[in-house]
Amino acid sequence: MKIDSWVQSTFIFYIGLIFVCYFLSTSLVSVKFKINTWRLENVSVIFPLLILLCVKGFALCGVDLIGGYKYNFESAMSMKKFRDQTVEIGFRFINVVVKHFTSNYAIFVFIVALLTIIPVYYILRKHRDCINVPIAILMYSAVFFLPGISLVRIYLASSICMLSFDALFEKKYMKAVGLVFIASTIHITAIVMLVPCLFFVLKVNRKLFTVALLAAIAVLYAGRGAISSFLSGRYVVYSVSNEITLGTEWVWFYLPLVLLYFYVMKALRQASPEQITLESIRLFNYSSIWILIGVFFSLAQYAFNIFGRLVAYTLPLMIFVASGLNILKLSNRKKYNFVLLLTVGYIVLRFVIYITGYYMSDGIMPYINCFGWEI
Repeated sequence: MKIDSWVQSTFIFYIGLIFVCYFLSTSLVSVKFKINTWRLENVSVIFPLLILLCVKGFALCGVDLIGGYKYNFESAMSMKKFRDQTVEIGFRFINVVVKHFTSNYAIFVFIVALLTIIPVYYILRKHRDCINVPIAILMYSAVFFLPGISLVRIYLASSICMLSFDALFEKKYMKAVGLVFIASTIHITAIVMLVPCLFFVLKVNRKLFTVALLAAIAVLYAGRGAISSFLSGRYVVYSVSNEITLGTEWVWFYLPLVLLYFYVMKALRQASPEQITLESIRLFNYSSIWILIGVFFSLAQYAFNIFGRLVAYTLPLMIFVASGLNILKLSNRKKYNFVLLLTVGYIVLRFVIYITGYYMSDGIMPYINCFGWEI
């Protein structure tokens, strides 16, 4: 079977994985386990993420995962002997540390998968009372999980940046900036997450922020040739696009989120103060900034391909959608079910757009794991 061919059984497996995680999260919301003095809570978060951890941690497919990452790990006897010295120092360090304990590449892949999913678990567990947990699980598994099977570094960096988002929410700005720099040692593109840090630190007006992002897009388009000359090494492949043709991806990805934002804001104006906690409203407002950042990435990718991959850093949109649905559930239960249905449809649409557009370039069909199972 060709690794770059469409595999219907894999597509069904991925769809099944997404909805199994969603339904598990839905059915386990109020479930708790207690054995003597030991208690296991947050089951609705733990079980779905454990399934995703196994799928990602045992994977042995994906263009990058079975290519460069594997060869680099085999050479990771020391920082100096590492095969590709252009790889960021933080990720090289992880390779070298794991290599000193084991030469088993499958174990390395599992450890990186664990490091990627732990921040997601931490955020969902911490804010579980302010979000719709099943929707958060659904959006993570459908939008942000599968690309990370192959694009290991950028999705690990994205998870670390998720901790930066949480630090911004707590107004711990130095911690947020520090976490962005740590993420940039895994994938240098994470440095772009300093932009939301500056937004919150400087308390920039949202309209001004929107204008600034539009101006940045104009600069990218106008100076694409000059900027491209600074790209070297592994990033040359992401240089200037041959033609500038605006697609509709940004409309499908972000217009529904804009509509959700205004709909929830309207519901908040009509809700009683005691219905919604201040923390829920703040979480919704903080995460909504990533809609603008996502639109910026989506439009900028038509000048520079690399921005198309930076969608990984819009992970806080998972919290935006989940907190918005939670607010609607508390303020207007009648309209909540309809919006919930639309949201599920939106998330499935994003999955379909990704899988049909990137299954070949990411090499995630068929799904193969380290045990030799092929789906």
